[in-house]
Amino acid sequence: MVRSTRRKISYVIPLPGARPGHLLPVNALAVDTVSAVGAGSGGMLYSAGRDGKLIQWELGMHLSSWNQLEEQDGGDDEDYVSVHRPRERIASTTKYRAQVDAHTHWVNDIALVAQNTAVVSASSDTLVKVWRPEENRKDPVVHTLGHHTDYVKCLASAGPSCDWIASGGLDRRVMLWDLNGYGEKTRIDLDAAGGGPKGSVYALGAGGGVIASGGPERVVRLWDPNSGKRIAKLVGHTDNVRSVLVSHDGRAILTASSDSTCRIWDVGSGRCQNTLTMHSDSVWKLYSEHPDLKLFYSADKSGYVARTDVRNVADPEYGTCVAICQESAGVNGLVCANDYIWTATAESSDIRRWEDFDMSSERERDYLSVNENGNGHTPSRTPTSPSVPRSALLPLTSTGHFAFATIGSRDPEVSTMYSAASVVSIPQYMNHQDDPSILPIRSTPTETIHGQHGLIKHHLLNNRRHVLTLDTSSELALFDIVKCQLVKQLGKGNLEEMVARLQTMDSIVSWCSVDTRVGNMSVTLDERTCFDAEIYADEVEGIEEIEFREDQRINLGKWALVNLFKGLLNTELARHEDFMDGLRAKQQELEERKQSSKRVNAPSFIPIGQDPMANWEAQGSEVQTPRPLKIAIPTPGMKIGLATPAPTYAGSPQRKSMLLPDSTTGNSGAGYSVGTPSLPASLPPATTRTRPSSSSGATALKSPGSPMTKMDYFSSAHFSSSAPGSPAVTPGGTRTSTPEATTATTPGGSRLLRMFGGKRREGSVSEGKGEKGGKGLGPTSAPSASVPQTPVPEPSTSSFPSETPIPSGAATPVEADGFEDVLLGVVRRIRRQAEQSLLRDEGQIQNVMSISLPSETPPFMPPSDTMIVIKEERPEMGAPVDLFHGTVATVGDAAHVDILEQVAPAWLGDVLFLNKIPLKDVVKIPFVLHPSDDSALSELPTGNARLNANRMLRVRKILAYVAERIDNNERPPTAIDKPVEDWLELLCNGEVLPITMTLASVRTAVFKQGGDVQFHYRLRRSS
Repeated sequence: MVRSTRRKISYVIPLPGARPGHLLPVNALAVDTVSAVGAGSGGMLYSAGRDGKLIQWELGMHLSSWNQLEEQDGGDDEDYVSVHRPRERIASTTKYRAQVDAHTHWVNDIALVAQNTAVVSASSDTLVKVWRPEENRKDPVVHTLGHHTDYVKCLASAGPSCDWIASGGLDRRVMLWDLNGYGEKTRIDLDAAGGGPKGSVYALGAGGGVIASGGPERVVRLWDPNSGKRIAKLVGHTDNVRSVLVSHDGRAILTASSDSTCRIWDVGSGRCQNTLTMHSDSVWKLYSEHPDLKLFYSADKSGYVARTDVRNVADPEYGTCVAICQESAGVNGLVCANDYIWTATAESSDIRRWEDFDMSSERERDYLSVNENGNGHTPSRTPTSPSVPRSALLPLTSTGHFAFATIGSRDPEVSTMYSAASVVSIPQYMNHQDDPSILPIRSTPTETIHGQHGLIKHHLLNNRRHVLTLDTSSELALFDIVKCQLVKQLGKGNLEEMVARLQTMDSIVSWCSVDTRVGNMSVTLDERTCFDAEIYADEVEGIEEIEFREDQRINLGKWALVNLFKGLLNTELARHEDFMDGLRAKQQELEERKQSSKRVNAPSFIPIGQDPMANWEAQGSEVQTPRPLKIAIPTPGMKIGLATPAPTYAGSPQRKSMLLPDSTTGNSGAGYSVGTPSLPASLPPATTRTRPSSSSGATALKSPGSPMTKMDYFSSAHFSSSAPGSPAVTPGGTRTSTPEATTATTPGGSRLLRMFGGKRREGSVSEGKGEKGGKGLGPTSAPSASVPQTPVPEPSTSSFPSETPIPSGAATPVEADGFEDVLLGVVRRIRRQAEQSLLRDEGQIQNVMSISLPSETPPFMPPSDTMIVIKEERPEMGAPVDLFHGTVATVGDAAHVDILEQVAPAWLGDVLFLNKIPLKDVVKIPFVLHPSDDSALSELPTGNARLNANRMLRVRKILAYVAERIDNNERPPTAIDKPVEDWLELLCNGEVLPITMTLASVRTAVFKQGGDVQFHYRLRRSS
């Protein structure tokens, strides 16, 4: 079956001694000072970065915000200044509060919504998610708003009370998501709007009924959020637009670009009002809480953070700009809260807090002598206040008094073919980086929120078990990716040199993919390669107490999966045992009913009497014509009964309890499907599937479903169950109102159909092969004409309500036998076989569930916080979509098991419940055996010199093969009763081979050529 989608399993190995903090550079920051939680805790800081984490920090300070300023008619900037005067600062220390591993790729942007009670994140895993930190703090849950088809780069919200949020990405789309749970609200396709191949969205802004987008096209496009239609296009930048802000009334737009400029645009005229050139390098970030954007902060690639104030001036050119601080690298994250500024850079996992500098009073009192000249406000003298060093002042335009703007180096990440050919008309006087006179106000931060040292490089060794890693502090470490644990800390060093020291001569097939893009180690397993690698059990440490057979091999993928999902396996085994107990109880009930139907003291047989026709020839020699008799002559075979069981109608109470689900509930219990014989509702409660509660620690993808299906992301209850008897809801689909009938099965039906010329119905089971088809006799579906069909409400294929972990547009794959190609399909298949054995009255219920033995998968305990992720690859998606997040500690919880049954691939169930892995052709390696030139041993008998064998064959086996064919006269006297390796040795390319070396390792590490591997044998020489 050709699959359009493929599901994989990943697990993330935790770093030892991990503490709160980011592992890799932080990409986005947000601050909350107005919500009840934020104000009560002295402010909340939210951070997200390349490690996929969202972290909440308590600031513990007295903060104010622009949102506290009441915007009333007649209000002016004086009101803002009076409210935001610097107050006495109180020393405080930022404290960690909560975090969630929301994404499996970089988080590129975050935004606060729902009155700052929820955080929306955009990631390179193509997903847009929402997290409510104060809900289920012990087991945080992240919901998915929707997804793009490529990396999501930016977010924009029109305000904390706005009921939608916009996201933009590299798929050249701007998507509006409804925060009330209705999913996608509006889709804006830049390709359809003439965006072209450079239409990727790197920046978004929203406000006043306008959405502004920018990217490598060097233009800013304005959109109507209601209709999705383009309003205007603003042209002027000469390089990638990196940041966009929109005023509250939607009349003004502020943009920052890689061309080193910031531009102020008038939306009404569609023109650029001012081009600000206070930066000399690519401007990456803008931040402002002023409703008209007259006070804003900007940060560039060189690390400079500037504060620009254009209040009380008619022309922004005459505003004031001061360099507040300089970071060590380009600034990715920038937020301000009156008295402080928080920054995050592209080269560190730390977050720094800087003291802000409010120039409003100094400017009005000392800096500017304002003279009215009819054209606005103009400066009459140069600032001379000693409180602000002249070296910290930055000119806003190239014609200003301190004109030193220049075009710095192009941003390699976003430079385009257009920017390379652009001619920028900004004069080049000097560069900030080269000008020693540029000294920011603050030289050191007031506080640093330290991050951790995440992994940035790795190398998988030849044994396919150990991975050598390098972190951001240049520390080397060795990890075991099967046992999910640290093996050894190796100190500081060079990765390549250490690989050369630790590399082994093993040649093991690759069975997984490893990456460290989010700062820790993630291992991904694919059904196509997961079970390809094997190692010998005697090479594994710490399992000496387990008894293995000689040369037993362990499958690495199977070994890892069985131990990672041990909690899931134990829960399913308990459920299966309850299910089997229910079947045994039903079997006992049927036996008792059968016994009670027998008559008391009934004779074992009833005599029919002598047949008058018997021995009629002996009654006389005269031939007589037989006369009609008053007794019935028995027909052969009629003593047994019907050749096939009589039709049993679904209306029969006894058969109905056997074959049909409970019509009152519309569900037959845990894991039953329409058309499958199931048990009545009288089974033990443990067999009934439970719905996951909102307190679950599982982080499953919550897709919005259809536009008319509401999903409340911001209420305390996140799961709503359907009303009893209502039509079932298929995940990702619509409500079904047409029930399907249940088809009774007849043992031996396939053979009877052929006897009477009937055709076997499609989907029935062939003879002898069971479900796969073949010879012999197996159950099959009886013709629908012989058994009246009783409509039965279709049980849902999911145990979840409309809020399902399966993403919108992702249908559950179905196998050829009608079962879903997920974990639940395997469970249902196992239970159906047990039910059918009960119906066939075989005397013993068939239990096909089988788990691996400790000798096949030696038990170990992975770290409890090892994260487990189920992801799905789709042809139309630029990155895999996450379907499930959990940990080793919680994967066995009932709610988690219910989710995993829906999203985990069926091949995982085959491994866990059936102890079955996909069969593949054995890879063999040809080789030739000859005696060594300096050996007295003879050639092997004809036909025994050129051989081929499994690539995992060890040298010891080859020596045993040679020893069996050596003439006894050539054996040394001491060879009697001694292992073959004590008196015989094997060479390749003149090198004596270890007896535990495999054919594959010899070919890769010693022979190093194509064709047949050349072996030479000789008597062992003393070393």
